[in-house]
Amino acid sequence: MKNYNLNKKNLEIYSSLINENIIAIKNNDYSYLSDPDKKIEQKYIVEGEQITFSTDGICGVKYFNKYYAGENKSEDYSLIRNKIIMWPKHKQSINQRRYACFRDRIDFTIFDIKIFYETLNNKEESKSRLILKNTLTYKYFKYLKSFKNFIDEYELEIFVDDNENVINLSTEKLINGYEDYCFNKETNTKYLKNLIKKLGEE
Repeated sequence: MKNYNLNKKNLEIYSSLINENIIAIKNNDYSYLSDPDKKIEQKYIVEGEQITFSTDGICGVKYFNKYYAGENKSEDYSLIRNKIIMWPKHKQSINQRRYACFRDRIDFTIFDIKIFYETLNNKEESKSRLILKNTLTYKYFKYLKSFKNFIDEYELEIFVDDNENVINLSTEKLINGYEDYCFNKETNTKYLKNLIKKLGEE
């Protein structure tokens, strides 16, 4: 992210954990993998309030291990983990909810945030499944003001088209609604393949 980069200490911790996971993947030892997102937190001031942010991966390692179908496993894992996202940390945060709602898929996470801004700008009741009212996440995304600002801030331009429509990474078509979400082996494998492709083009 542009304004929420990891400080030197946290970047060293994060990079060390990623390198340990890469070695484990090369050795085909998935019992050793650690979750780097549980280790990294940073505090920022948002509209006069101190908010703790924590890191979140574009794709979880268990999902990656289960559905990866390429030949460069450790290199592609590194590519995925180099895209660092940070969300406000609290109960029922995006970190927690996006797995339950969308199995951590970044495309539907972004689509849900777009829905938040559409209802926010129209002064309607939020229909977002991830951003709950009266939470630090709600306050933070309201502070960003628009979906465009969110995309710019998080540097997620590769996941939307020129009109800010969100791309379904399993089909490479545009997401029209929540009903487009699908979870099965074939879909998940296509999603992961196209996610890696997008990140490689960035």
